[in-house]
Amino acid sequence: FPSSDETEIKMLFQMQENVGIIILTFNALQKWHVIYLKLAMPKRKGKCYSKAQHMIDKSLKLLFLKLNNKLPILT
Repeated sequence: FPSSDETEIKMLFQMQENVGIIILTFNALQKWHVIYLKLAMPKRKGKCYSKAQHMIDKSLKLLFLKLNNKLPILT
């Protein structure tokens, strides 16, 4: 029969192995989620501003109306 010390050592090795497996599993799941989220999330586009002349004119008109408190939407 194995001595109590040998049994204790075997139990410690088994516990250490189980903890190692748990950590490896956690790391693998974490990496999978990071990769999945990067693939699933659409890339953010930068701020896009229209440079069309009619849009600039309308934006300036709205700005001046707002500054003069003559914007009908706000009243």
